[in-house]
Amino acid sequence: MKLPIQETPTYNVELPLSKQKVSYRPFLVKEQRNLVMARDGKNAQEIFDSIASLMEAVTDGKIDALKLPTADLEFLFLQVRAKSVGETSKLLRQCVVPDCDGKPQGIVNLSEITVEGNKFAEAGNKVEVSDNLMVEFRYPNSYDAVLVADMGEVDAVKPMVMSCMVRIYDEENIYELSEHPDSEIEKFVESLTMAQFEKIGEFFASIPALQKTVDYICPECGDKSSIEVRGLNNFF
Repeated sequence: MKLPIQETPTYNVELPLSKQKVSYRPFLVKEQRNLVMARDGKNAQEIFDSIASLMEAVTDGKIDALKLPTADLEFLFLQVRAKSVGETSKLLRQCVVPDCDGKPQGIVNLSEITVEGNKFAEAGNKVEVSDNLMVEFRYPNSYDAVLVADMGEVDAVKPMVMSCMVRIYDEENIYELSEHPDSEIEKFVESLTMAQFEKIGEFFASIPALQKTVDYICPECGDKSSIEVRGLNNFF
């Protein structure tokens, strides 16, 4: 007689940026190694590959995790984690009070973490770089993050911008950048003025991210503080 194998519950969620509806199950014991790699990976490639493998497994292969906007992928990961190991997480930090060695602790409900940001959403992620020129962008995904992971901050800017550009609009035409070579796109980017490039930088600075205001209390000095926590790594 074979041992019984229990059925795993399934849940549904709508991803905040792509609006994709996803069905998922909790993590299983056999996936523990990938969970550890996602938390403790030594480089971006390792971390994103682990998260992507986990998300594709828990959704029965129905999503291409690395093509999701990064904030969607991180949001889905937190939803799965909440259903797998509990909806609350303890966050620790160093006390900011001078001469206090305490480590304030905050308790966060993972189900309450939202994706916030992007003042360009209502404009369809279009950035007006001049009176007669607009550039449309998509949100960065994990492929993009891995592409620039080993670059310095300055070196990473242009490849990230080029990778996320979708269309260029002028007074007469719409240019689908998938139909143009990278060399041509690079020339366009390099022809922008610094002021125009700063406008594009505003789009990337406002890209949505996981966000939650967390209340902390220091066990040593009793200091109370509230800090806005952003990004998946801070909620592990």
